[in-house]
Amino acid sequence: FHTFNELYQNGKQVVLTADKYPTEMKGLKERLLSRFESGLAVDVQPPDFETRVAILMEKAEQSGLALSYDVIELIATHIKDNVRELESTVIRLLARSSLTKTDINLDLAKNVIIERKGRSLATELTIQEIVKRVSNFTKVPEDKIVGKGRERKIAEARQLSAYLCRDILGSTLVNIGMFLGGRDHTTIMYAYKNIEKRIEKEPRIRKTVNSLKKEFSYTLS
Repeated sequence: FHTFNELYQNGKQVVLTADKYPTEMKGLKERLLSRFESGLAVDVQPPDFETRVAILMEKAEQSGLALSYDVIELIATHIKDNVRELESTVIRLLARSSLTKTDINLDLAKNVIIERKGRSLATELTIQEIVKRVSNFTKVPEDKIVGKGRERKIAEARQLSAYLCRDILGSTLVNIGMFLGGRDHTTIMYAYKNIEKRIEKEPRIRKTVNSLKKEFSYTLS
């Protein structure tokens, strides 16, 4: 109490963390409770997907790691609880890469995540997986989907990928564009709206989208 009071009276900022609000803490002295309640109480939630991606990018840069976006997305999809766990996963990835003298790729990232979460883990899809499934379904290579080609078949596969990423994952236009060859958000929005309209008017596109949605499941196995 006296330490807290000294800091408080000298205008110092005090930040306390706990798994419950002050009023829910049993055994807390009344004078401490009154001090704690006089401050701002904030419920801190686990970081969302976009924040996890940003944290991983920053951590990779600090560690001098060149992590591909699909590796970052995979980690962000499966490691959700807190920042420390994200940082720990990057450190493990770096250590495993150094010990095995292998490049950091999707397979290595999957193995590290499996060690932490278990092989049977199944979670939501990723942008990478959606592009892969669209590629298999349309017979358009993945590198063409994320490339600069404008042929009708390639453009359609790219727009299908953008639509499904937005519709199923709720991914931001910026993140989808980043994965699909660095395209800007207006291009991705156009792709989404175009497929949305074509679903209503064209049975073939409607059937394609429905068939793809039925196929989707993402695991680490």
